[in-house]
Amino acid sequence: MTGDCARGCTQRGEHFAACEDYGRDDGECGGCKPRPARDGVAICPHCYGRLWSAFQTAPELIEHIRERSHLTSAHRLSHTRGSSDPAEKAPTSVDMLDALRDLGIILQGEGFPASADAQQTRDAAGLIVGEILARFDDLANDPQSVAEWWPLMMALENPDAPSFWTFARAAARWRMRDRRRWAASPCPECDFKTVIVSPPRDGHGRTWYTCQQCEWSAHDGDDDGFWGEAFEKTSSPVLVEQHTA
Repeated sequence: MTGDCARGCTQRGEHFAACEDYGRDDGECGGCKPRPARDGVAICPHCYGRLWSAFQTAPELIEHIRERSHLTSAHRLSHTRGSSDPAEKAPTSVDMLDALRDLGIILQGEGFPASADAQQTRDAAGLIVGEILARFDDLANDPQSVAEWWPLMMALENPDAPSFWTFARAAARWRMRDRRRWAASPCPECDFKTVIVSPPRDGHGRTWYTCQQCEWSAHDGDDDGFWGEAFEKTSSPVLVEQHTA
């Protein structure tokens, strides 16, 4: 039997009978009925999809930051070297170095080697993330594990260590190209055309479908691939950021 989301998520617009806003659309309560957990795990489909996606994109984010750090160093060197030794390296952004250290600590307990190039760093991160995703349902079914990983992957700031770089903070600072798009088909839960298709960045992971209205969520492997067939055949090529501008 499926329980409620261990993160305390509630269903938007759904209220208990005792709620003062029960039966109203203009109340202050946005919804107080708990959101059911996804089958087999302790968190709801929305939280499951967000956390999975954060892990899935982690290697590319780390590669992206490493590439930018090298480009920044090269740019500074070209503008400051003058007649000095051509082998001299210009300083890299401290924020980028700190982020690479902190993201490495999150995944493997220590920062990524400074000597590693972008591809090597991504490969190292990819091996670790692959192991995590291989047992992701076990993680998602353990409320304690979710509570430990969530702030490291999803929070923009760690209150106990504001300068620490979480994956969400790094992703917001050094943005990658947004590959999401709107689905042409409506949400199977609320019937609004507000489903966003989020394809994997490496072309080999899961594609997620998430409704922005009711927060329904599924991936292309759910229900024997039904949602992949349903949404990929009707997806709009319009990017999310362009569509909402």
